[in-house]
Amino acid sequence: MNMLFVRLGAIGDVIQAAAALRIFKDRHPDITIDWVIDSAYVGLIQSFGVADKVIGINSKSFLTGNIFSRCIGLIKAQFKLGFRLQYDVLVTAHPDWRYNVLSVFVGTKKRITPQDLENGRGFITTQNRTSEYLRLLKLTSSSPLNSQNNDDVSVDKAIANLGLVALSSYRGAYSSQLSSNLPLEYIAIVPGGAKNTLRDDPLRRWPIASYVELARALISSGKNILLLGGPDDQWVNQYFEDLPVSNLIGKTNLLDMVHLLDKAQATICHDSGPLHLASITNTPLITIFGPTPASAVISSTRIKTAILEPGKEISCSPCYDGKNYAACNNNICMQNSSVNQVLEKLNMLLLTPNKSH
Repeated sequence: MNMLFVRLGAIGDVIQAAAALRIFKDRHPDITIDWVIDSAYVGLIQSFGVADKVIGINSKSFLTGNIFSRCIGLIKAQFKLGFRLQYDVLVTAHPDWRYNVLSVFVGTKKRITPQDLENGRGFITTQNRTSEYLRLLKLTSSSPLNSQNNDDVSVDKAIANLGLVALSSYRGAYSSQLSSNLPLEYIAIVPGGAKNTLRDDPLRRWPIASYVELARALISSGKNILLLGGPDDQWVNQYFEDLPVSNLIGKTNLLDMVHLLDKAQATICHDSGPLHLASITNTPLITIFGPTPASAVISSTRIKTAILEPGKEISCSPCYDGKNYAACNNNICMQNSSVNQVLEKLNMLLLTPNKSH
């Protein structure tokens, strides 16, 4: 069977989808998978080895701008995908209907979208998204998967495998220039993120003042701090100007970041793309949630992971419905997690003997 898999979007989504494809391909070794992805993530996805062919397109070109520029972007994408009958099945793993338009002229015998899941309700927003992608992929198979397989265990193994494969092929090519000025030991902090092609989600961010307070406390205790993030995160730089931190925000590619996170004594972040990059490494991880249910984002069985979320004391959390967040200008759910709580979790993780995935 040959499949066209369409999953663009943010880093977290593509990493979770990659883990699902790893499980599915291991169970169906004869399948051939072409993956349509945003051009920015082609190198990362190729490093995972889950797709036989990775097709990079610019989703922003057909999702934003005026109607004329969107049409031009869509036409360009269509030419990259082709028009002839070539796939047994086409899986569009997006709840947003607009992504179905992308492949409307692609020849296929069968089309599958999240609306084909049970009762037409699409993905379950509180379930781990890797498991949801796997549930979608199961619809492509006429024969049931081995019922003895434990999907929860498989998800953890698949996510860890992504990191192992990516790092094993990357370490030899790692830029020595990036690492030459870094301390041997450091805590990685990711204060930005929570932004993708279509929107900025500030509700997901832990307050920048809390990150600064945390950095000060860690520096006072003798820890080295490494700031990480993408080019769009450089707005945070001004808040750390008077602190002795190593700042690589906007100075790494995705594989650089995976390597740096894997080396970290621990990583501290909120729900963002780098959280997912950290999840495929061995770094002890502290992650802070509020508007998004943690259960949908990260496995609760990942080794050396501490999850902070408000629980029942904040009745409006989580507020994510699978597509949008509530109209809110005061994310008390994120403010609910304190610097002291993060420090307590960090001390517990650093005292726990190191284990691999």
